[in-house]
This record gives sequence, C-alpha cells and structure tokens, in this order.
Amino acid sequence: MGGSTRTMEAQAPQPPALADYPINIDCDKIKKPKYEDPECIKEELCGMIDGFNKSTATKKKVNPSPSVRGNKKYPATPQSIQNNNDYNAGIRKFNQRFEAAPANKKRDFFGTDCQYENWKAGKAQAFSPDHTHDASLGGAIAGQAAQKNLSFATRRINTRLGGCMRGYKPAEHGKCVANENCGCAS
Repeated sequence: MGGSTRTMEAQAPQPPALADYPINIDCDKIKKPKYEDPECIKEELCGMIDGFNKSTATKKKVNPSPSVRGNKKYPATPQSIQNNNDYNAGIRKFNQRFEAAPANKKRDFFGTDCQYENWKAGKAQAFSPDHTHDASLGGAIAGQAAQKNLSFATRRINTRLGGCMRGYKPAEHGKCVANENCGCAS
C-alpha cells in the first residue's frame, strides 16, 4: 500500500579483465656502443609502448601482417597483396612528406624530442617509420589515418618491439608493459 516497488534487473556479467602483455626487452642491455644514446632509446621505447596503449582503434590480429604479402603459414591472397601495397605506399608517402617538410616541421615526424635532436645533430642511428598502432594489429596502413599513425623510430628498437608484438593477442591482452628496468610510466 504506500510502499515502493523496485524492479530487479539482472546485471550483465562483466567480461574478464585483459592481462597485461609484457614487452620482453631488457633495457639494461641498451647501452653504448651498440646504441648511440641509450637514455633516448629507452625514452623512445616507453613512448612507443604508451602510444600503442593509448590507441583507441580496435586491436585485431591481421594475418599475414600488412608488412608482408604472405608467408608459409599465411599464403598470399589478393587482400594480403593489397594490404602490403597499401602498407608500402603509406611508408613511401610518409618518407616523401618528411623530405618535403620545411626544417621547422621535421620534429613532427619523430616520436621524441631527443631522437629528433640526435637526427638533427647527425648522431642518430638508422631510423624507420613506425606504426604507433602496430599494422599487424589493425593499425592504419593507408590514407591520412596511416600518416597520423606513423613516426620515425630507431630501426633497431622498432624491429625489436615489432618482434615482441607478434605474441600480442587482442582477445587476451590489454595494455603492453615494459620491463621495470626501462623506467616507463605504467
């Protein structure tokens, strides 16, 4: 009679939390003479991991990776060939934009200030374009989105980090976490 009635709605079960994905790069091994500026390399690595973690695009496994046309496990298909063509065209466009950029805009192409300063001073090691949201995990490879997804990274660390990312499984993993000795913020 004057009491309140409440309807009880069932709460949908929450999906299980995704596990952190460890990036197995030992930053204690990043030192001279192999690396020109070890502290900058560590900063770059932390920035690359942070950029991937902050990417809001859906992370999904792409097989084969757009960086290859096909391989023994995933033979080439018309789609993988198109993905590889788009991937390579995006990198070419990025490099062309960098070459054409005025000096005061070159910084925009680097992930960290220290890498840019090293490049400007001629001290930098070899660089390669890095997909912030890894291309093999659904990162943009074509058009303007690809250009926003690219920045220069030290080739050696870019290759190492890319190799580590092969084990990332979007259905199981959330954020990537560097080794503690890298000094990255979580």
